[in-house]
Amino acid sequence: MQIHDLKSKQARVFSVLHADSDLLMRKIISNVFANEAFQLDSAANGKEAFAFLKARDYQYDIVITEMHMQYANGYEIINKVMKESPRTRTIITSNMSYLHIREGLEIVREDCFKKPLIVGKLL
Repeated sequence: MQIHDLKSKQARVFSVLHADSDLLMRKIISNVFANEAFQLDSAANGKEAFAFLKARDYQYDIVITEMHMQYANGYEIINKVMKESPRTRTIITSNMSYLHIREGLEIVREDCFKKPLIVGKLL
């Protein structure tokens, strides 16, 4: 399903949190989700990500996070989101191997994308 298909098939707006310490990645994701079908919050570190999550009572449709950030890492974010809001789709972006990422997750699920990220795979 393409982004333009989402708009035509649904009036629903998907809430997305993207947490990544890389400014360029935040700008790329911001451009990808610059669409009426998405409401994007962007965090530069774990502290900002948790502030967004708490403000929305962990109720996002999608959370995308990298693994290595200041103040809180991707493991902490994903594990907390999966406990507080099990319906939230979680996506991990990392240059670590998939096996290493799985080892740090308390509940194994969802998608992992290797960096450098091919943005089209997110959609």
